[in-house]
Amino acid sequence: MLFAALAVALAFVLWMAWETLLRDRTPIEQANRAAIKERLLSGNASAPGAAKAPAVVKPSAPARAFEPLPPIGAKLVEIYPRLRAEASEGNVRASCRLAFELERCQRDLPRWIQGLTIADAKIAKAETSEARERYEKGKAYTQREIESATDICAGFVDTEGVRPWQYLFNAALAGHTPSMARFALAPPLNPLNVTQDLEGVAAYRTYAPDFLRQAADSGYGPAVSGMVAETSGGLLFVEFHMYGIHLAPFDYELSARYMHAFSHFPVSTAQGRRSRGIIFDKLTAALSPEAMARAKVDGDALAASWKPEVFAPKEGRVPGQLLPKGGYDCNE
Repeated sequence: MLFAALAVALAFVLWMAWETLLRDRTPIEQANRAAIKERLLSGNASAPGAAKAPAVVKPSAPARAFEPLPPIGAKLVEIYPRLRAEASEGNVRASCRLAFELERCQRDLPRWIQGLTIADAKIAKAETSEARERYEKGKAYTQREIESATDICAGFVDTEGVRPWQYLFNAALAGHTPSMARFALAPPLNPLNVTQDLEGVAAYRTYAPDFLRQAADSGYGPAVSGMVAETSGGLLFVEFHMYGIHLAPFDYELSARYMHAFSHFPVSTAQGRRSRGIIFDKLTAALSPEAMARAKVDGDALAASWKPEVFAPKEGRVPGQLLPKGGYDCNE
């Protein structure tokens, strides 16, 4: 369920030290949109004190057709040369995939390993058998992630220095819808060290709202549900704004519009149907009957404007849903 996945993601980030995210806010807020874009595309997008990274590939029409991406789980050391070469030729799907793979190997794997120590401490201090069982399940999941990532990342050494966010931003800027949605909702940035990817945070603050809206209006499921949450102003979920940025205006009617549009996606579980019902109940209580009626008309019209393939099943899953491990489908 998209909303459940979004809630889990938001809860995880809230668990982190949010106050550290805002320490360097002032210099970033002074950045000019055009200047940011010029720097990001000129190869000057590197953290202060870091070696200059190679230029992010400028968005352009690819010169040739590309083969499908390598299967999920392939060793990065084997697929990196191909993905890097195709990204340089304008393959936005390759750029999207590189962001995912580099984030897994450079940030996720060390974080998961550190998480085992935290899990052991929680298990040792658990006051009830239920709590202990919950922590043990979390530890087992983390161990599986570590085993998988260790195999995928084995032997890979990054000699290029291009950060994951740069690849994802490049794909998003070129109009790749899954990359636009992921950059807005789950950017591959370090939330505990803003200065590590200072230009990435600047790009997020400048582009994330537009990326989310465009992806939602084109019918990309995670972005549609993201707009429902962002425009609800805390009515539906705990209000949370990454890097202090509001991705969409607070507007119950607009939230209901996107929810009505989202309801055109099929739902495969009873829990999913109940969740949708609860959301509609909250929005109905917050709006006048006239406003809810307008939202339904507008939402149905938005869904009708989407291409038919938006609703077509892909790879045996409900269209628009997040892939396992929180990834977005770079093949779309």
